[in-house]
Amino acid sequence: MKSISAALLASTLATPMAAQVTRDMDAHEHGVSTLEIAIEGQSVSISLTAPGMDLVGFEYEAETNADKAAIDSALKLLAEPANVVQMPETSECTMTEAKAHLADDHDEEHGGEEHAHEDEHSHENEHDDGDGHTEFHAHYGFTCVAPEAVTEVTFPYFDQFENAQEIEVVYVTDQGAGTAEATRATPSVRLK
Repeated sequence: MKSISAALLASTLATPMAAQVTRDMDAHEHGVSTLEIAIEGQSVSISLTAPGMDLVGFEYEAETNADKAAIDSALKLLAEPANVVQMPETSECTMTEAKAHLADDHDEEHGGEEHAHEDEHSHENEHDDGDGHTEFHAHYGFTCVAPEAVTEVTFPYFDQFENAQEIEVVYVTDQGAGTAEATRATPSVRLK
């Protein structure tokens, strides 16, 4: 999978300069999530990054029981890939891995360390700077009998998270690499 990561990095660097400048100026844009898809042989790897505002309606540290319940609910939805992404049935993909967690600016400052969801509440209490941004991260792994059939991906994600407006997709397949955009109005992309 290291070759896929390198290919994703190269593909990301090849995106239009204006989009990169926008990303550099702001860690994320509300309403816009990013998703990376890598297909190598029979393995499909999908990684999602979404602003907290899109999934739970806020980005501050969860303080109330309602805020904490919203985070738990979002993490449960993200932990089930069928709530986020759907591949063609003809690809006969079987999930091999599903992870979801919440990260904040502090995580990014410390080398992007991932914290398990169970540890997140205690981690948040240790670092109360009040003005950080939170992002949700999810990673899914699949093994597919017919990976060549993964030519289109649909996103039920928009049905699950009402504040989500757009997903910027970067993909790498055995046929090449590219970018695409899924929106609430057009919730699927073709992998060309």
